[in-house]
Amino acid sequence: MLRILLMLAALTWLSPAQALPGPDPNRDWHSADSAHFRINYATPQRAQAERIADIAEHVYSRLSKEMQWEPDGKIEIIVLDEFDIANGYSTPLPFNESAIFLTPPNDGELLDNSIWLQMLLTHELTHVFHLDKVRAAPHVLRHIFGRFPLLFPNLWEPTWAIEGIATYNESTPELGQGRLRGPMFEAWMRIEHAHGFRSLAEMNADGRALPTSKQYLYGAYFYDFLARKYGPEAIYKYIDNYSGNIVPRVYTNPVAATGKHMDELWDEFIADLTEQMSHREAQLEATPRVDGDVILPAKFEIDSLAPVPDGVLAVVNDGRLQPRLVHIDAQGKLRKLAKVNSGTHIEARSDGMVLLAQPDICRNYNYYYDLYTWSETAGMQRRTSCGRYRRAAWLGGQIAALRTAGGVSTLSVLEQHGKQWRESRSLYQTPDQVEAVELAASPDDEHIALAIKQANAWQVLEFDSTGGAPRVLFNYNAPLHELRYSRTGDALEFVAVRDGTYDLWRYTFGSNELTRLSHTYTAVLLHSGIAQDGSVVLGVLAPGGTELRRMRTTAPLAQAKLASSQTAVLQGDTPPATYPLGQAGDYHALYSMYPRSWLPAVISDRGLTAFGLSTFGSDAMGWHNYIATLMWETSQHEAIGSINYDYLGEHFFNVSRNLWARQWTGSATNATTTVFDRATSAQWASMLPWLRIERQFYLGIGAAMQTTDRVQVPGLTTRAQNERLAATFLRYDTRNSNWYADGVNRGNLSTLLYESYRPFNSFYNGYVTRFDTRQFLPLGDTVLSARWTEARAHGITEQFQLGGAMQYDLTQVPMLNQRNLPLRGYIGSEGALRGQNVRTLGIEWRTPLADIDRHAMSPPIGIDRLSASVFIDAGSVWDNGNARSRYYRGAGIELLGEIKVFYRLPLPLRLGIARGIDNPGGMRAYLQLGQSF
Repeated sequence: MLRILLMLAALTWLSPAQALPGPDPNRDWHSADSAHFRINYATPQRAQAERIADIAEHVYSRLSKEMQWEPDGKIEIIVLDEFDIANGYSTPLPFNESAIFLTPPNDGELLDNSIWLQMLLTHELTHVFHLDKVRAAPHVLRHIFGRFPLLFPNLWEPTWAIEGIATYNESTPELGQGRLRGPMFEAWMRIEHAHGFRSLAEMNADGRALPTSKQYLYGAYFYDFLARKYGPEAIYKYIDNYSGNIVPRVYTNPVAATGKHMDELWDEFIADLTEQMSHREAQLEATPRVDGDVILPAKFEIDSLAPVPDGVLAVVNDGRLQPRLVHIDAQGKLRKLAKVNSGTHIEARSDGMVLLAQPDICRNYNYYYDLYTWSETAGMQRRTSCGRYRRAAWLGGQIAALRTAGGVSTLSVLEQHGKQWRESRSLYQTPDQVEAVELAASPDDEHIALAIKQANAWQVLEFDSTGGAPRVLFNYNAPLHELRYSRTGDALEFVAVRDGTYDLWRYTFGSNELTRLSHTYTAVLLHSGIAQDGSVVLGVLAPGGTELRRMRTTAPLAQAKLASSQTAVLQGDTPPATYPLGQAGDYHALYSMYPRSWLPAVISDRGLTAFGLSTFGSDAMGWHNYIATLMWETSQHEAIGSINYDYLGEHFFNVSRNLWARQWTGSATNATTTVFDRATSAQWASMLPWLRIERQFYLGIGAAMQTTDRVQVPGLTTRAQNERLAATFLRYDTRNSNWYADGVNRGNLSTLLYESYRPFNSFYNGYVTRFDTRQFLPLGDTVLSARWTEARAHGITEQFQLGGAMQYDLTQVPMLNQRNLPLRGYIGSEGALRGQNVRTLGIEWRTPLADIDRHAMSPPIGIDRLSASVFIDAGSVWDNGNARSRYYRGAGIELLGEIKVFYRLPLPLRLGIARGIDNPGGMRAYLQLGQSF
């Protein structure tokens, strides 16, 4: 949930393109203020904005007392309806901001007894207070330099400490609210206990080991331990002490609160955790485990199950490749059927047609669910567009679907119109603070069951498919999901929490009790429904993710009386606002994008001395982003520096002006420049994207210029370089990765670029057509990469230069007027490797060596994965009218380390040695920041 916008981009360059969709600039955005917040929301979400403002002010009052801190200025809150997932993020840079996703959870660890917006705002605003809090020297320096990243001490501590306090604050375990001691966290902790708890060094490193939420998990339990053993004030002391650090001091930080260094305190925490888990596990493990036999070993994630006559269908994510729809028979034999996106939910019909609710990017800015069908004969077919149907079930020749927009869910029936499915009628809409979780359709297609919740009140309703008022089937007081009608239609089977554990349960219509059908020691996450032979397939949490287990029989294990006999449907609740939200006005980026920090910038180069400052900023929506360094050279009275700006991750502009001393008199400490170069460069690019999760396509245009003037002091100015060109490009990108993958591990990146000097008056008058392609092929845990670049020039154009190991194509927008291409094993200045036309080829194989996942506290530096690659490069250049030169070849090896500094700052290093096989090549060693693919 934490998004740190500083990254390295805030210090050195702008992000080349948005990694995630939203906020959608095509919506009508407004801003309104409460006492401590500015709420930014789209027109339809005024009511939600008012509710968020009221909750946020209550949370503000609580946190300001707990942390004894109040952030400066208004906290920006972005109300987002662009995502069909439950989440949010916060950042202190360049100002305090939180984003709230309106869509509530319908499965996973966030599904609990909390009110969604209250839980989320508590978590995210804890980040705001925690990360903004500062004292001592950093506080003084922040008053001088503003919101510079290194002056936020709590930003530079391990992720478990940041996410832990937010998860701890969101939780009230005795009420089943929040993740601390919730059913999913307890299940993971039981797994961790059985296999050994994580060391402090491993947690500090935050590597790939499961669970993916381990930072939240261990962090929340650590703060719980701190409060129980050393009193609630120990949490404040721990945070307050860290808030005065200039350099991260994790090792000594807890001494003031506990009298112990962090390694000692962590050992004490693990001992306490062992005792706590042993005590809580004893009652659970007193009853024999009943959850079947493994038919599919644990996979990174299994999103959904659906029964078919000869087994089950499953959406399986192995953590390396794109998730797939697969068929698994009773013996565990797996057959791959189709590629799908992560988070896909499936339902199977008796004729073999599969209904999929699958997320994708809609209109470039929205992450929405849509309905698809798949069959052996017809393959995958899309049935809705931007429909937002997170759950759906076959209803004979129709579909029952649950659509969520603005945090409000609507149960509808869809009918087929050609290849598309459209809503024919709506059966129900959730009132305020009531959340819809899951639905199921009866075998006779006449009824629909719907699970809803309001805080800790859960209900299962039943609707007639033709319409009418719903009936309350039963009430419950804890999370339940995965609803399915029994094969006979007289019962419901589902996964529910009882005594802190998720298991498979059954409700028989007309009864006043539930029947437990499984007893697991971790958590049942999914089930296929009970088959005709009495068996059922369960998705069970396991050390490697989720495993599939088949129970041959489903005999009743226990009964649970239903405490509530309420027959009225939950009506929701809109409590009166204590803190009103002010009048709305149009959103204006200028209100938030002004600079919030500055740093002095100084350059001294053999007689040239420049002074100035650097700054960065963005608006609340993240649409406008800039970095600027503005300087004044004192001897030649020249303005120099750079400005980088991007809008929406689609429009980019940068300009820079620098002076370089070429001749001088005097000593190194008292030099006078006699000749210098004045270099000016600028680039603009705009692109029109068509985005999907697994595919991005861009059509772009742009222009670039680069001039160099040779200046004699005093005297003649000569233009030594004058390059101006216009460009257009097409880019196709299917590259992707996954949790365990070693960087990009599949797909293709291809760019067709046309650059012409002809529209401008410059040293050149020709044009260049260039094609670049890279293909990535996964081979188990390893990756094979191949690349090809072909550039052809016409007329007078600048030459290409081969050599070196630097890569220049790591951005979504191709760099214009770029004439340097890597050829490892060569320096990069050889005349023989220079020409107007170029062809380069390369093949590289990368393999992970070890997941080290260790981060020291002194010095604060660590390493996660260590990988190696071997490669072969080849390249040829030639001028117009000349024959193509021979190929110059190079080969070598590289060691790649995922280095991390200050617990949070990634520094991927590449150490390589390459041999240029052909003259003028040689043995070259290099160390570079960044990875080659």
